[in-house]
Amino acid sequence: MPDQNAQLLQQIRDIKGLDPFPWWPIAPGWWYLLGVLLVLGASLYALERFLIARRNKNIWKHEALKVLSALETDTRKSAKEKIASLAILLRKLAIRRHGRGECAGLEGRDWLKWLTLNDPVGFDWERDGRFLVEAPYAPEGQPEHSAALQRIMKAVKGWIR
Repeated sequence: MPDQNAQLLQQIRDIKGLDPFPWWPIAPGWWYLLGVLLVLGASLYALERFLIARRNKNIWKHEALKVLSALETDTRKSAKEKIASLAILLRKLAIRRHGRGECAGLEGRDWLKWLTLNDPVGFDWERDGRFLVEAPYAPEGQPEHSAALQRIMKAVKGWIR
């Protein structure tokens, strides 16, 4: 038997003429996998862009709420100083919502009238918010300052939301 195996082994010859198996073009299964990976990558990219855009769209609201919260808790500022800061914040919010051309140039009674017409929660700025334009000229420390301040802060929160 060992003789027979040796004889058979000597009869084995290399196969000639076969080309090496090419790696390209790839099989259809790899094309499907590549397509799925491309679709998945594009979907993840689109989702990331959407989430970033949504976060950036509302970031101004968070910043405004932070400023308002800091004003509410700041005990060093007088009511008159807080009203001045609220007036600036309210102007920024109005410009953000309605555009610079519509409201940036308004002042005094025109500003209050515009605020009343465009207020998202229906606050009557002409009646309850007049202290906003009168505060810079009012004497310091009047008792109605803090009551007006609380009403105006609540109305400004309505502009933020």
